[in-house]
Amino acid sequence: MQDDKGGQQPGFGARLAKAGVWSILGKFTGRLIDLFTLIVLTNALQPRDFGLVAQAMTVIIIVESVTSMPIGQPLLRMNAPERAAYDTGFTLTFLRAIAIAVLIVLLSHPLALFFHEPRLPPLLAILALAPILRGCMSPVMVEFIRAYNLRPEAMMDIVSKLASLAVVIVMVWRAPSYWAIIAATVTTPFILCALSYALAPYRPRFSLKYWRSFADVIGWNAVIESLNSLIAQIDRVLLGRALGNADFGRYSVSRTLVDIPQQAISAPLTRPMIASFAQAESETRRQTLWLKCAHSMLFIVGPVLVTMAIFAEEIVFVVTGPDWKGAGVFLCGLALAVLPSLPNYPLNSLAISMYRTRLAAQRVFVQFCITIPLMIAFVSWQGVYGAIAARGVISIFMLIVSALLVRQLLNISVVKQLRIHWRTVAGLAGMSVTMLLFKDFVAGEGSRFAVAVKGGLVFALGYAAYFTVNMGLWRIFGKPPSLESLIVAQTKAALQGHWRRQTSRAP
Repeated sequence: MQDDKGGQQPGFGARLAKAGVWSILGKFTGRLIDLFTLIVLTNALQPRDFGLVAQAMTVIIIVESVTSMPIGQPLLRMNAPERAAYDTGFTLTFLRAIAIAVLIVLLSHPLALFFHEPRLPPLLAILALAPILRGCMSPVMVEFIRAYNLRPEAMMDIVSKLASLAVVIVMVWRAPSYWAIIAATVTTPFILCALSYALAPYRPRFSLKYWRSFADVIGWNAVIESLNSLIAQIDRVLLGRALGNADFGRYSVSRTLVDIPQQAISAPLTRPMIASFAQAESETRRQTLWLKCAHSMLFIVGPVLVTMAIFAEEIVFVVTGPDWKGAGVFLCGLALAVLPSLPNYPLNSLAISMYRTRLAAQRVFVQFCITIPLMIAFVSWQGVYGAIAARGVISIFMLIVSALLVRQLLNISVVKQLRIHWRTVAGLAGMSVTMLLFKDFVAGEGSRFAVAVKGGLVFALGYAAYFTVNMGLWRIFGKPPSLESLIVAQTKAALQGHWRRQTSRAP
């Protein structure tokens, strides 16, 4: 592959890394703003306010997932999409918006009866605008992903989150109520939609000329997303009815905190992975790329989740204040339950790139068949603690199932897939020991600011131990091709570039 000047293009790994940096930067900054927004809200509102909105959001998330239409994935598979292809994508999302509105109207009153909450119908009507706006963004935005240029999307994320934060501050200052949460939820997709048309101009036009090109991904994606949504929300459905609004609010905020590192890091990496897997020229190249992608998920997100588990009470205290005491145990359990699922994230990207979306649907169907009965049984047995335990059991089970499916796709043994993570696991163990030694230092008496500063220092120390163990084992065992190799190569390239710039400036 040649660039316009005749030079060789950077490798897939380097381009994916560059795209990933911008994507993670945007998502991570956006999630930091979300975290600050959450701090403002939790200090102004009560857990019962979050419990009420969480009931409504559970419904919206399920409806959004059931009607999901990832028009970007079929467009990314096309080498040079025609205007009619974009028009088809827009038309399908327009039809989806109508379907969402109809579903919410039909479901609002029955759901109010199910949750014993008469305030739900107006909340659902307004919150339904969020998925409609997210689905109506400019379809031409996919060209930035194709070019591995995720800077515009990163900036969109940051600007939309800042706008949402501004709305929350104004509403909380004027009259604190759960409507501030709803306003923030709708503001973000509204700004994203407007910015998408500013950055990727597109004049909407109706067409279904290329609907066949979208059919396989959208058809199987509808199955995948519907089942995924039920898998992800079944605990909230069960607990939203069983718990009071206050306890359910504490659990929902804990889920939100655990979701932040996944949404900020794991999720944004999966889209450029589709393009990279699709462009891999051989099975060997695709195998190498898969191992790096799966490894990167645990390598990057794992330390954050381990920190959340160890300092759960301190994180809840710093973020939400003393009124939310009791949420720490939920946060700890949920963080540990999610940890084994991290290497599974790239599987959908791999299956879509190989036109094997059906295989990804089969994986989700297996998970659905395990999750629903297990979650119902565990919640009936131990309530909220049963829900957390069920999440952990399911994560471990699906790690093995996903490895078996990858073996079918790429002919990589399950042992080889799991073995790639052993250095990371050793590093996480070293990090855990380091932070546990200093836990009393962080948990001591002090203000929220003092606890945050001490926690940051201990996290830095723990992460240094984590990184040292990883890189040390990598060197001891012969520097095998892996994510560590990419880190070292990129670091050397950055240092050499800096040295050349400094040398060129010298008199």
